[in-house]
Amino acid sequence: MSAEAQEAMSSSRTEDRDVDAEPEMHLYNKTPLSFDTSTDSDTGASGAISTSSKEELTFVWPWWSKVTEALRDTNREFVLTLSLAAAKNPIRCIVSILVLSFALIGTGTMTNFHIEVDEAKIYTPSHAISRHHNQWYLEESGLGEAARSTVLMIHSHGNNVLGMDTMSRVFEALDTVTTTTGYHQICADGSYWDDYKEEFTCQVVSATRFWYHDEELYDSQVKNETELVQQLSAPEYPGGVPTDAEYVMGKVQRNINGTIIDVPAFFVYILLTDKGEQTMEFESAVLERLANLQAQWDDDTSNSLRLDYFTERSGADEFRRAIDADVYLLPIVFLVMSAFTCLVFIQTDLVQSRCLLGLGSVLSILLSLFTGFGLLFVCGIPFTSFTQLLPFVVFGVGLDDTFIITGAYLRTDTSMDTEERIRSAMLEAGPSITATTLTTASAFLLGLSSSVPGIFWLCLYAFPTIIILYLYQITFFVAILSLDQRRINANRVDVIICCTRQPRRGQVTKLDKDKTKAEYSDHAKHFADRIMTWYAHRLLQPGAKAMVVILFSALFGYCTYRTTMLKQDIDIKTLFPSDSYMIPAMDVMDTFQERSYAFHIFFRNEDQGDPMIQQQMISFVEEIQALPALGAPPPLCWVRDLQAMRETENFDVLRALPFEEQIQFAMNIPAFKEAYGNDIAIDSSTGKITASRCVILARNSYLIAEVQNTIDYLNGQRAVTEAQAINQNKAGGAESFFTFQSIYLVWEFYNVAISELIMTTVLSVGVVSLLSLIFIPHWTAACFIVPMVSVVYIDLLGVMEMAGLDINAVTYVCLVISIGLIVDFLLHIMLRYIESTRVTRDDKVKETLETMGSSILLGGNSTLLGILALSFSTSMIGRTVFISLCSMVILAIAHGLILLPVLLSLMGPVVSIECMLPTKKTLEVSEPSSRPSSCASLGSLSEIVTAVEV
Repeated sequence: MSAEAQEAMSSSRTEDRDVDAEPEMHLYNKTPLSFDTSTDSDTGASGAISTSSKEELTFVWPWWSKVTEALRDTNREFVLTLSLAAAKNPIRCIVSILVLSFALIGTGTMTNFHIEVDEAKIYTPSHAISRHHNQWYLEESGLGEAARSTVLMIHSHGNNVLGMDTMSRVFEALDTVTTTTGYHQICADGSYWDDYKEEFTCQVVSATRFWYHDEELYDSQVKNETELVQQLSAPEYPGGVPTDAEYVMGKVQRNINGTIIDVPAFFVYILLTDKGEQTMEFESAVLERLANLQAQWDDDTSNSLRLDYFTERSGADEFRRAIDADVYLLPIVFLVMSAFTCLVFIQTDLVQSRCLLGLGSVLSILLSLFTGFGLLFVCGIPFTSFTQLLPFVVFGVGLDDTFIITGAYLRTDTSMDTEERIRSAMLEAGPSITATTLTTASAFLLGLSSSVPGIFWLCLYAFPTIIILYLYQITFFVAILSLDQRRINANRVDVIICCTRQPRRGQVTKLDKDKTKAEYSDHAKHFADRIMTWYAHRLLQPGAKAMVVILFSALFGYCTYRTTMLKQDIDIKTLFPSDSYMIPAMDVMDTFQERSYAFHIFFRNEDQGDPMIQQQMISFVEEIQALPALGAPPPLCWVRDLQAMRETENFDVLRALPFEEQIQFAMNIPAFKEAYGNDIAIDSSTGKITASRCVILARNSYLIAEVQNTIDYLNGQRAVTEAQAINQNKAGGAESFFTFQSIYLVWEFYNVAISELIMTTVLSVGVVSLLSLIFIPHWTAACFIVPMVSVVYIDLLGVMEMAGLDINAVTYVCLVISIGLIVDFLLHIMLRYIESTRVTRDDKVKETLETMGSSILLGGNSTLLGILALSFSTSMIGRTVFISLCSMVILAIAHGLILLPVLLSLMGPVVSIECMLPTKKTLEVSEPSSRPSSCASLGSLSEIVTAVEV
């Protein structure tokens, strides 16, 4: 090709580019707007709008267009002010942000940082009645001292363990706890009276109670298995205390005579006195000894028994270990993202290569995390396992903005100086990244309405971090971009900036101000841009469009069907590391124990010596026990048993005594005191009962079968409570009769999860609609964005169900995060389409994909890489989040780069933002261009509306 031809082609390309670039480049020139109303609208001269077109456009919500354009102008001013300040003083900007970030994260970590692992504090809704009941029980009830449970389970994986060898192992496991240093100091002040040893100590609930937990006594009384079975089958312990075989031996089987013939497991419950740190340290020592004993049993080839266990601190310890175990994933993500950005920006020309820029972008994201998290640490906001997921998401979201800014910068004219190029790039990219930042931040802002503390804290961390990330992208990253351009202008080698390299003969450099951009642009066009150009032409073939619509419609229909099959699930084990000793222990409890949930029926604020009140108490107990989750009378209920005691012939004298003396008399009976000593609180000055409780056991098989059963029980017992005459006008936690167990605090989450998720979703979609109208000032934007967000969301729910996931605390968090991220992949495309000045829908879509498609594709890949590390998480939390967010990203990319472009090519509006109602800052175009523009070919309003409705 001749030099003249090359120059002509280069000049033509430059003119084409100038038509697009100049209006944005000089958008803030204060030149008054002038319309060439004499220009024939049919000729389509760029920059001229016919009077009729202008008048009819004015009819399309002129006030809304003015408002939205004013907001867009304000945003542009804001973005330009910060980005140009960073470009002019890059060193000062970088150093300031570095100092601020490290100062905040350092101060926060050393002052108010703490990890919250208490399930009740993380999950219990702030308005839950159970919170009030729990507070009263712990602080005001006076019902015994708070106890911390240590649970031992001896089993043989479902085989019958009824035998003397097993009982010896049970004593061995129990002795391992009771002989641990510190046991007697902790239990010396216990509230349980051991009548055999005649001392106060910690209560032990176990089959060993038949021998007062004394192995020597057991050896002296039991000589064979027949005697053992006979003793274990007895209805009462020595002293007359009633037994509950299912509680201490699991799902036992009996013959027709009531004799136990099969025991799946022995359970030992040790209730330690809560002395704060002293008891927690003791539990640590116990866990270590039990782990050693477990290993000994496992190594003994002659032993078929298995020991599983947990203590009160086990859950918190394992939650914390899950967090600590995944900390190493964060530096891995940083390295992976750094390598990815280097791969994206690297070129064979070592000067034009921009690996340092890629590293700077990853550093800006890391610093935003330092700043956001440090700020919340300083404020004392708890850090949870949910919050730990946020950095993986932020890394992916941050690189989306990086690629969009960089793509816009590389499309600018290289003959301009660096600041002008940054100015032009930020004018193009600013509205897009602002819109997506606000939609993402708004989703987290709406999440602050959640009554669940764990979700609230997550969103409280996410909202400022996303905003800070946005600010750092338009300042810190722009400063890095400015410095990197200075390096290129100085012909310094990428990464090794101390080395310079002279350009090859004939090579166009950044300092060649007389050259056009075209020659260099073709040379440097990224492979992703070339792929998107090829892809855009293939996608817009008529056959391809039809296939896309059919396939995505089928996907939506099938995912909608699978969404109807989605259900809730409670599985606390997902919060533990995969190798946690808690997982097999909880499996044993769920499999072999039928009644491990001990619910308390409380009575307070009434004269419990009044026979009428007592009858109401018994009636309340009977109504509660009739619930499907219970189905059996409570094994221990003092008011029922005291009434039965008074009706026996041997207690005639008891009936004649005042009630206070009856209670005092009963408490002097060892069996009664052992059974109910901690269940009755008595005012020492009056002798009256101030509070009391009965214990009732629930059916595990019913509660763990489905979450809905748990929710039904929670609401059922609440309905029974509210229906009591004595509870009238005492709602909101002030009831005289009610039931409570600490597990209620977790179950309250599942009771509100679906309603809160629906509310958050609806509000988020509404906010997305509003932001779409603001940042894409054409009314059709919401007609595309809102349905697309809804479709992707439903598809995501269907894919999660197909992947075997349920609605639980972890997937709830993922769905909250997803709402803000889905719209990112759609809003960029929609905004770029409206900004395009091409004439036809197909041309507008092609330009959109060619200029924005690669940035979205790279941003989506970066998000996938950001969450990829979670697939290596030691807990099910990380793996669940990986599946959920990975599905979301793939679906969002597919809908944003495949379905939405096809729909826009079929029914998209043929208008451009540049053709909307102008403001005083709009450019006066002085020279017409021959390039086709949709600005001059809008036609009448009726034609526009008709085109949209096709």
